[in-house]
Amino acid sequence: MQTNIRTYGKTPFIPTIPKECLPDAKAYGRGTAYLRAIADAFGQPIELTDSAPRLCIKQGDTVTLRPVKTLQPTYMGFDILFADTGRKERIYSWQLPEREVNILNEHIMEHFHPDPAKIELEYLKLINSSFIMEHGELDESDFEKIFNAQKLMATMRLGAQAHSTPFPGDTLQGTYYHGAHPFTNGIILSKPRWAADNDTRIHFCAQPYTPYLCSNGALDTSGGPFFATEKIYLTFVGEEERLFWCFGHDGACGNGGIHFPCRTNRWSLNEAADI
Repeated sequence: MQTNIRTYGKTPFIPTIPKECLPDAKAYGRGTAYLRAIADAFGQPIELTDSAPRLCIKQGDTVTLRPVKTLQPTYMGFDILFADTGRKERIYSWQLPEREVNILNEHIMEHFHPDPAKIELEYLKLINSSFIMEHGELDESDFEKIFNAQKLMATMRLGAQAHSTPFPGDTLQGTYYHGAHPFTNGIILSKPRWAADNDTRIHFCAQPYTPYLCSNGALDTSGGPFFATEKIYLTFVGEEERLFWCFGHDGACGNGGIHFPCRTNRWSLNEAADI
């Protein structure tokens, strides 16, 4: 019987990240996970300027905007030196509202110009930390799967049809059950096997789990409910990204999935669809 050999002590594989697999300069929407990746890539406390946006801190029922002088990653959060008091405090990730963190991420990227490849590598390691603990460091085969998926999803969304054609993996927002249930993170699916040959409708899941992305771009997801609508009821909103997963180097096994962001588009479902 073959036994999988764990790779905890092995030197991590450092990939060359293709340019098309890097996010845009803002990488807007990645929240505290991306802030942590930026800080890890710096390898030292980030010294912010006076022009840096204030950080919104939630402590109990109180929310305050405070100027930050330095921040450094620590266990489950950051050690932050506040400019208004000169005191260092430990702030945990769940105390940081995502919107303000996204603004701070954008400011750091635009004013300090850290290496985006280093940050992307830290980000991939961070969102796959449970996989790494169970199966060892991401290896060359894992990165090959990630980069092939990212290039495939990006290529599908190039050209004149990019903002007029919904593709599997795109995000959908709207309501279902005649407006009773709003949703913001639905996902457009591949045409299901049970659909008729002449079925040209757009199939989607309103409340999905993180979708599984096959090597050919097909999707499989759990969640629900599932619907179908005509393309005329979808309106392009903008470009973004979302997380997908596939099995890593140990194959289909417990905690064996690797997660990665891919370029997608966001669409809005018109109420006239009468879902």
